[in-house]
Amino acid sequence: MAAGLMHTGYYVGIFLAAIANYFIGARYGWRAMFVVGGTPALLVGFIRYGVRESKRWEHRIAQVGRTWTMQRALFALFSPEYRRRTLLNSTYLLISIVGLWAGSVYVPASVSQLAMKAGFSEGQGIRLASYGTMILSTGTIIGCLVLPILAEKFGRRVTLAIYFALMAAFISLGFGYVFYLQTHALVWFMMCLFFLGIGGANFAMYTLWLPEHTRLSAGPARLPSPLRSDVLPARV
Repeated sequence: MAAGLMHTGYYVGIFLAAIANYFIGARYGWRAMFVVGGTPALLVGFIRYGVRESKRWEHRIAQVGRTWTMQRALFALFSPEYRRRTLLNSTYLLISIVGLWAGSVYVPASVSQLAMKAGFSEGQGIRLASYGTMILSTGTIIGCLVLPILAEKFGRRVTLAIYFALMAAFISLGFGYVFYLQTHALVWFMMCLFFLGIGGANFAMYTLWLPEHTRLSAGPARLPSPLRSDVLPARV
């Protein structure tokens, strides 16, 4: 469950960015949105100097010693013991990026186009694009939270297969069929985005396949960061 919670941070950030775009970007334009999105970067200083390392982390560092560096952890991923696992997971993750991330980038522009086709104004289209991003993010967050439970019950391979099948099905359905419907395309497209988000949460699986001492080098935590450009294409 901890891995699922860690990976929700990225799409919590996208969800917050969509809310900001709904209230700020749609009214004041992309420049104001860019300023608001960059503000959380100031938290980096607080995190760097104001947050203490956990006792568990300090204990782990004391166990492995200072000789265990990120470089050594990275090389360990390509050791004979983990090389095959690393290469396979890298391939799966590439497919995941192409599916979910490329899909999420085109969501605002796609929703805006469908909104204009349905007779909405430009401002309404921008707000609907924000709704679409929120729906996709909600599905992804739910998918991340459910994934560890399913992995424990059905196993990692079966769970990953389910997530990939769900992602592939709704990419094909949403962008290949529903987008070109002459009537009610916008409503059906929004529904597809939710299930695309759930299936796209397969990226939360990959750190579960790695030994604990290498997980930081292979799967860095996704912090909530509204500094995103996903909603900006809706302005174009």
